[in-house]
Amino acid sequence: MGQSFSGAVLNNTNKPLSIVKDVLLPDLRKGQVLVKIAFSGVCHSQLMEIGGHRGEDKFLPHFLGHEASGYVVSIGPLVKKVKIGQPIILSWVKSLGAETGGCDYICESGNKINAGPIATFNEYAVVSENRCVPMPKGIPMDVAALFGCAALTGGGIVKNTLRPKKNSTLAIFGLGGIGVTALMAAKNYDLKRIIVVDINQSKLDAAIKFGADETINASKVNPLKHIRELTNHHGVDYSIDSAGLTKTIEQAFSAVKLNGGISVFASHPKFGNKIKFVNTIKIDNIKYKYKLNKIDFIKLDIEGAELLALNGAKIVLKKFKPSISLECEKKDFKSINTFLKKYNYTPFLFNKFGYLKKIKKIYKKEPCLLFINMDKKK
Repeated sequence: MGQSFSGAVLNNTNKPLSIVKDVLLPDLRKGQVLVKIAFSGVCHSQLMEIGGHRGEDKFLPHFLGHEASGYVVSIGPLVKKVKIGQPIILSWVKSLGAETGGCDYICESGNKINAGPIATFNEYAVVSENRCVPMPKGIPMDVAALFGCAALTGGGIVKNTLRPKKNSTLAIFGLGGIGVTALMAAKNYDLKRIIVVDINQSKLDAAIKFGADETINASKVNPLKHIRELTNHHGVDYSIDSAGLTKTIEQAFSAVKLNGGISVFASHPKFGNKIKFVNTIKIDNIKYKYKLNKIDFIKLDIEGAELLALNGAKIVLKKFKPSISLECEKKDFKSINTFLKKYNYTPFLFNKFGYLKKIKKIYKKEPCLLFINMDKKK
């Protein structure tokens, strides 16, 4: 300890951040790296956290931020991945190296400030080795910060999750950092059409320069109706939501075609808001209504809102493709079984009191979970 630095601290949700100037540098433990922050990104998830939209915050006061560029100032024992003076990228994504957990900072005043394994809204940060990545040559420091989250998430959804096929169609809802980098990544594939949706016309105009084929200003027209017109009422093959609103997530899901359409959302709505999908299907001349339950997805893996806010590539909704998790009464089994046989599903049946625990057990094995209630439509 000894040297002090400044940082932006969240003391209370829905209040402005406080600038604290007397934070002391702690001694480094095994696997920790001290970084001088050069540039930090501001992810939408931080804005939600500041606004109190991610539920109760049990770690106040704390630092924020999970994407940045900077320079290694010093390293703790056993750190081998980075060297002193080396430019690096900081990311919430775990990679090689030690995981050391959070860090407690003490101020000259005696006040304590909490932080996770990475924090970037501060001049200096003690970071776990596995959140540090040596920076490739030729990348400007300000641009490099975006590779800690926005570019990683947007590009990763396209490259690792969608892997779009030639001549397929894609719709992107929301043109923030994730949406734009998803668009840029999509241009590496021979797609038939890329449609982008936003309410900001300047972002839509910029998207054309990045390679979008069609733009839709959702503040002026119904995006679903327009997408259907552009796709001969079939819907797109793939969709991505990076706006993180219940409305846009629902629209993105509804925009993909039946029988194989894939929708990925890379953010989550405000705490307490529920996502709902409703549609009607006809089996053997009987109409059934199916809907995605109003489930708070945060309950599935609370290691952080990180999984949902940022690791959106793991939250994949597919129409008529993956195994389905069904919450149902036994009396509904016959009609549901008909549905499963029709589309070659593998059922996971859960009662109303035990399904969350069982979901957690299979979650790692089944990255595509779709919760459905089936009822005859009267």
